Amino acid sequence: MPQNPKLYDVSLALWKTQLALAGKPIDTLLNLPQMTNPRKLAAMRILASVMSAAYVCSPNLFVLIALKILNLSLQYGNIDLSAYAYATYGQILCGVVGDIPKGYQFGQLALNLMTKLNAKKLKARVLLVVHDYITHWQSHVKETLSPFLEAYQSGLETGDLEFATRSAMVYSYHSYFLGRELSQLEQELRNYTTIIRELKQAKYIAMNERYRQIVLNLLGRSPDPCRLVGEAYNEDIFLPLHLQANDRNAIFNVYFHKAILCYLFQSYALAAENVTQARQHLDSVSGLLIVVLFHFYDSLISLAIFPQAFQIEQKQILHQVNANQRKLKQWASYAPMNHLHKFYLVEAERYRILGQVVAALDAYDRAIALAVEHGYVNEAALANELAARFCLEQGKTRLAQTYLADAYYNYARWGAQAKVRDLEQRYPQLAALFNQPARQAGHQPAHQPANPPAANLTAPGFDAGTSSWSSTTTITATRLDISEVLDLTTVLQASQALSSEIRLERLLATLMQVAIENAGAEKGVLLLPDGDRWLIRAKVTQNRSHPQTLQIDSLYRSLPTESSQDVPMSLVHYVARTRLTLTIEDASREATADPYIQQQQPKSMLCMPILRQGNLTGILYLENNLTSGAFTRDRLNVLNLLMAQAAISLENARLYEQLEDYSSTLEARIEMRTQELEAARRNAEVANRAKSEFLANMSHELRTPLNAILGFAQLMVRDTSLSPTQRENLEIINLSGAHLLNLINDVLEFSKIEAGRVTLSEAPFDLLNSIATNVTHIAITASRTIKAAITQGAIGRSLSGMDGGGRARTRGSDRLFLRWVALHAYHVPYPAADPAHNDVVRTVPSAESGAECKGEDEVGNAPQEHTDANRTTQRAQGEADKRGALDALPQQHGQYCLTVECHGETPAKCGG
Repeated sequence: MPQNPKLYDVSLALWKTQLALAGKPIDTLLNLPQMTNPRKLAAMRILASVMSAAYVCSPNLFVLIALKILNLSLQYGNIDLSAYAYATYGQILCGVVGDIPKGYQFGQLALNLMTKLNAKKLKARVLLVVHDYITHWQSHVKETLSPFLEAYQSGLETGDLEFATRSAMVYSYHSYFLGRELSQLEQELRNYTTIIRELKQAKYIAMNERYRQIVLNLLGRSPDPCRLVGEAYNEDIFLPLHLQANDRNAIFNVYFHKAILCYLFQSYALAAENVTQARQHLDSVSGLLIVVLFHFYDSLISLAIFPQAFQIEQKQILHQVNANQRKLKQWASYAPMNHLHKFYLVEAERYRILGQVVAALDAYDRAIALAVEHGYVNEAALANELAARFCLEQGKTRLAQTYLADAYYNYARWGAQAKVRDLEQRYPQLAALFNQPARQAGHQPAHQPANPPAANLTAPGFDAGTSSWSSTTTITATRLDISEVLDLTTVLQASQALSSEIRLERLLATLMQVAIENAGAEKGVLLLPDGDRWLIRAKVTQNRSHPQTLQIDSLYRSLPTESSQDVPMSLVHYVARTRLTLTIEDASREATADPYIQQQQPKSMLCMPILRQGNLTGILYLENNLTSGAFTRDRLNVLNLLMAQAAISLENARLYEQLEDYSSTLEARIEMRTQELEAARRNAEVANRAKSEFLANMSHELRTPLNAILGFAQLMVRDTSLSPTQRENLEIINLSGAHLLNLINDVLEFSKIEAGRVTLSEAPFDLLNSIATNVTHIAITASRTIKAAITQGAIGRSLSGMDGGGRARTRGSDRLFLRWVALHAYHVPYPAADPAHNDVVRTVPSAESGAECKGEDEVGNAPQEHTDANRTTQRAQGEADKRGALDALPQQHGQYCLTVECHGETPAKCGG
């Protein structure tokens, strides 16, 4: 192994490893035999012991060591260290090679092998590697938090203090990237620092304290939010030490997080300098979540300095941003929940500098919606802030005020007080909007609406009317306290919880929980209408010994109110009649005849209608037996908002329930019909088999006596004493017997033709001879001579001309099919002949062209035209008789034409 490996060495080792794995499914590696070679076991443990140091000081050496351990496992079998090797190879595939799906598979292999071998000593490091370097590439980052805590605990139990410490630290900075509330996160980081000191893992103290200082900066507890200098960390002291030790991971983190802070507080030039320094050490964090964040903020910072850059620099910026976006788009295809909103936010900023207003607004909205959906409150705040700035630049002040207010709300939820104050300083109207002390309940002006209009915000000195900057700004604002911002957040979360439920059972549970928590009630009952009566669909009470626990007394059952003692019926009837909210501050002091109130003596009572487009869809009853006046005006306003959403959700849940009922009924009907059709199909198959067996048996029984008749007839022909008449009769016997034998042989084929299962075979034959043969046999029982000329597909082509002797040219067709047509034509009844001409001539329209096909005589002349009206009528009258036979023809053969010629006349005489 080279002492100072280069990229060439890494590429060669990767290529050799891929060759060793060629043709081996990843999941089969789980079942490799156990390694027993003592020298290889020792080599594996020595290599594993230096991997952490190599990762910090020489990433190329780290890769070579990991690949060596993997190849030893492939050659000599698995041990517990193999799980660590597979995890590390998955890390390399995700972070270096870029094969995320395959790397994810190796991560799962590592976890499965760890479980199979019960590798407790390596549990901490395997969990850390898999979830720090692999999981986030395809799963939500929040799914890594629990495994980090598990790894931390396992490391403490097994004495793997290094990886226990790293797991705690990674848990903290993943929480930071997720946008977890900063004051709680700061306290956790402080606790982990204490633990790390006790575990004597000094090299990780600076890492943990660096993240704590970042959090302190955002909390507003540092003199300069753009510099990592404060109670936890001092970059002036530690950065030179990192440079001296060539701790490239630490160097990258210092510069990169300084770049983020500078960008958030709009020191774009400093942000660009820091991100440039961080880029030189980017390879030291390959595979980590921070790699995605680097490309994200690198693009945002570059686009922020774009207007001040020279033209040649602008081209370089756009080129770099496009390269970053290609990577973000690829990563987002694997984990859209983590990265897609980042991609859209960079797209929005790119559209901004390109002047594409509509595309920019759409991308901002997509980024905000996705960040909110997947729980990234920090990046939702940033997206709203950038969208607000863009709208102010475009003079869209009404739209900007919405984005700016949302940015303020999200920064407040995140706990980033430094950013909250930064927004107030940059937009003084925000201070007027949010910082007035809250109005006391009951002192709101009567003329002021319950939902005051949003503030009319502009940027400092920005004149929206002229799209120019001026020295004065006029603002109008409705003022709120920061606590109201947080209350609004709670309401929005509760409303979202209601809107997300579609099943009635779960909706009822969520609705009651939300109502009790937001109203401060101890008991809640939900009544839903059922025709002219009311049913209790949910009853929930709060457990006094455990106030955070709700006790479900009755839920999902429909109880008539008449048979229940859980609600005061006088209040229910009043609300149902008036559709007004009724509150009683202390019912125990009220004189009332209601049995429930007399018996229970509750204090605070609330009965509220649930209305949907003016229709009463439910009634909510709440009570509090601990205090009077529990249901204040503020809580009523909150409940009004929530019940508006509850009404919509109840209607949707009922519709969904009806749809499910209809769907289940429809599925049952479809299943029944399918069974009926299947039974009919089986019966048809049974009938077809019976028919086939009958035909086979019948043909066998007929052949035996027929062969005897034909044999004796052939012997009699040899008798020289027979008269010519006798010989002629024997010939008829022979012909008829042979014809009957052919019919017996063909009867199965005819049945196939009728069923449409026969394949026609084209072969040359003499058409008129075949027709004459059929006519001869038909003449035995027929009273008239019939000659049929059928043109149909390939058969029609055989009638397209005559030879020089007046005979039909011998062409290709299916002889068996022609016989079937002729015999079927014989059984169709014919109309009476024309008394004047003793003939019947009919023309059948072409199935495709609609033109009439007319027969030709045996020398190829066109038929004579008949002008007599009576004959025309007879043609039409006989049309329907023959159409049945024509309809029996297989339809795939194209157009057909049939002419029936007269009895007793030659074709030339009758013109047929």
